[in-house]
Amino acid sequence: MTFLGEITPLFCSLCTDHIRQACWPFATFDETFRNPKRRYSKNIISKEFPLFPESLFPSIDGLHLEALHIDPQSITAIVAVATPNAICPLCREPAMRVHSRYVRTAADLPWAGIRVRLQITVRRFFCDNVTCSWRIFAERLGEALPAFARRTVRLTKALCAMAFAAGGEEGARLAHAQAMPVSPRTLLRLLESSLLPATSPPRVVGLDEWAWKKGRSYGTIFVE
Repeated sequence: MTFLGEITPLFCSLCTDHIRQACWPFATFDETFRNPKRRYSKNIISKEFPLFPESLFPSIDGLHLEALHIDPQSITAIVAVATPNAICPLCREPAMRVHSRYVRTAADLPWAGIRVRLQITVRRFFCDNVTCSWRIFAERLGEALPAFARRTVRLTKALCAMAFAAGGEEGARLAHAQAMPVSPRTLLRLLESSLLPATSPPRVVGLDEWAWKKGRSYGTIFVE
């Protein structure tokens, strides 16, 4: 615990300074860990700790940070993919010739109550497979950010959890309070498109009927 207590203040101060400078450095610590019970020391020399852990960003292969723009209400991360090639979504053949680039914007989970937006530089590639009907395609970013999506999968899962727990209106208020602004209609749409968890068959079912308008329309409800 002594080692963590000595490292944490320095680590946090370095993180704050480097976030303000919008860079991606590494910190090198030379600290001594002492255990008073066993009376020995262990030197930790030249240990590199990344100041931006991978968990802060979605798990996309080759993703690296280029810059950070910090506002009081939001953080914009300028990122790019550095993989040498891309796989054609149609023929599944690798491609290496870059056609062009464009910027794609997606929302991600907030950092300490501040909205986060990702501006990803995405490349378009030439598909050199003569049998493929796609001559040009945009590289895919994996399951963490599907094609044409405007938010990451982990942000969508967090919004779905709020919608399941609180519904549309209350879920939207809760999402706004957690720096994930969304409309109630969007939450309901996410609920409709999400897969329901598997449940066991009901053992007891209740049946009830009523009249919307007597003599004209009636309704029936099954209750587990």
